[in-house]
Amino acid sequence: MIFAPCLAAALLDGAAPDQPRLGGGLIQYWTEFKTGGMDAAKWRNVLDAMRKAKLRIIVQRTVEDDVSFVPERGEFLDSTEIVLRYSEMHDMEACVGLKDDSLWNDLWWNELFLAELASENSSLARVIQHRYGRNRAFRGWYIPQEM
Repeated sequence: MIFAPCLAAALLDGAAPDQPRLGGGLIQYWTEFKTGGMDAAKWRNVLDAMRKAKLRIIVQRTVEDDVSFVPERGEFLDSTEIVLRYSEMHDMEACVGLKDDSLWNDLWWNELFLAELASENSSLARVIQHRYGRNRAFRGWYIPQEM
């Protein structure tokens, strides 16, 4: 998880109005989160810091390669649900990331790869919309591929 934007923005919290500030911070899920690496109390600490820094939340990805961070039947803690519920309770905004594919850096130019990734992300966006779309903090999707 990336904490640096939270800390940097918190330091700028008392800055003069004409000083630049960060507008958002990335939350990056890791496999350890599925096995108890983050619980609700730890999430609350992270999200409290982001709220204090007045950051919009961006969940970088909900799928990394073949690892999904969206539980189907409660088999692990739903971090996205925690993030969105907290954000809603505190009038914050959050975007939810789609699939991050490690092949992107090698195949970004390949039309077949791009079509497959676009199809997977379209399906994932529908799942995310169905599951989390009623949450008032949900502001849309984040596409994690970078050029």
